Amino acid sequence: MANASPATETLSDDTKMNFGRFKVRLAELLTTEIILSLATFFLFPPAKIDELRHTNMNPGLLMVSFMEERGLINHNDISPLLTALDQLGLQGLRTTLHRIFPGSEDKSYLFVRYLKTFYKQLYSKIHPIPYFREKVYCVNDVFVESGIEMHRIHNKGRERPLEGNIMEAVKLNSYRDVFNDDIISSKRILLEGDPGYGKTTFTLQAAYDWCNAADSSPLKDVDIFILLPLRLLGGILSICLAIKLLLMPGESRLTEEDIMEILLNSRCVVMILDGYGEYPDKDIFGNSEIMKIIAGNMFGNFKVITCTRSSCIPDNLDIETVNVRLTGFDDNARDEYIRRAVAVNDNQTARRINDLLTRSPVLSDICQVPLFCVMFVHISYGEESVVSFASVTSFFNHILTCFYEHMRNKTGHARKRNNFAIIPDYPRLNKLLFDALTGKNQQIVWQKDEFKNNVGNGCYNELITIGILLEEDILKMNYKPGMAADPFLQRTTVVRFYHNLFVEWYAANYLSKSAGSMFPRGLRNKFKKTLLIYSLSLDLLVDSIRKLHQESSII
Repeated sequence: MANASPATETLSDDTKMNFGRFKVRLAELLTTEIILSLATFFLFPPAKIDELRHTNMNPGLLMVSFMEERGLINHNDISPLLTALDQLGLQGLRTTLHRIFPGSEDKSYLFVRYLKTFYKQLYSKIHPIPYFREKVYCVNDVFVESGIEMHRIHNKGRERPLEGNIMEAVKLNSYRDVFNDDIISSKRILLEGDPGYGKTTFTLQAAYDWCNAADSSPLKDVDIFILLPLRLLGGILSICLAIKLLLMPGESRLTEEDIMEILLNSRCVVMILDGYGEYPDKDIFGNSEIMKIIAGNMFGNFKVITCTRSSCIPDNLDIETVNVRLTGFDDNARDEYIRRAVAVNDNQTARRINDLLTRSPVLSDICQVPLFCVMFVHISYGEESVVSFASVTSFFNHILTCFYEHMRNKTGHARKRNNFAIIPDYPRLNKLLFDALTGKNQQIVWQKDEFKNNVGNGCYNELITIGILLEEDILKMNYKPGMAADPFLQRTTVVRFYHNLFVEWYAANYLSKSAGSMFPRGLRNKFKKTLLIYSLSLDLLVDSIRKLHQESSII
């Protein structure tokens, strides 16, 4: 500008000089391999790429010149270059550029990078069954589409249609439809499913889509994707503190205020709250920001998906909440899982496992539950014998037997031929888990020392070794007496089961042995909110009666 002040002109000259130094340094850092990778990423025409490959001048300087011509770098912004380096996996060079181009490391970029790093650790370490710890999968390699439906939902007697006064269930074509605003425009979604139906796998596949900007996913246009496991948020009532503690690395200098600013200034935010039924503070509606978000009283413009068991629906849902339900595996989904994750390029084995599934009506029904199907097909892959099941109980017995056999073979303590006690009976464990499920608030996480003292060292070590009990280090917020405004963090080790269905199994063992002393009405009341425990206990009770009858006949 002609009327610019001397100070402005001086600042402009300094800026130009600094940018000039940056370009020289950048040219020195660009190897031929990096130059050609960047040129391909930026869709340079073949003639430009050929010129870069065969130039007589410094190829780094020529590349810098081309990027400046195309607006990929300028004295105010080098973010297109930084994004390219990130996508190409050149984080080391990116870090160097941040040091020599002050101000390029903005807080939003750091926040997103931290989130993607954390999610990658989650979705890259999938264990289909507990004892295959050495067999690790990426979620995208094993995820298959299962049944999914959209329903209307009721709240305190009021009907709340989804969209366009649709009153019946609507089948969705893909889990990605949940994130498609053209299909579900509501900002509040309740994703429900019975235990074992794949709610957590759903969330990890969504995280994978966002991190990798999958072209076919609506999540590619999402600025910020937040995935919070609610079971770890005991006593942490602030959403930004939860994000900082669970999703950010220890070296992060982002504050709660920074996180809130980033969230509020982002164009599109998706937030998934996984495991509502396991959230320790779900009854503290007034103080918990998580509960305010679910109710639509906070972050009203974010798309929020709350995942929960069908037996544990929040009471104070936003009136616009859309209900989406996972309905399990059909024949096509089971076949796809077998061919993608187990019998890859092995048609004969795939047919053998499919024959096992279709030969038994009971097994076919059981394997509509994705968790059961996954465990069965992985176990069956290494077995040639035909296994048949008459009940859910016999199936569970088979699964646990395989777990124990694997543990004993691995430790060199294979079962002797005349030893039929494959699955140990742990009365203290059965009683503990029965009480945990039938108490006022169902308990699914225990302090490690408390749990070990209750069940005994032998039982504890076996459960850890076979993989159905997991240790987890968590940060817990505590408040000093008389100093409510002065919270402090404490790291503690807790234990939880690989899946809650194992809790129900052991509780059912207790119930089957104690059913005679309980009234039927009491049984119905205690277990109206569980999926399998009632049927498991009846199966076990019938088995016990059958064995007693056989023994009395022998006598």
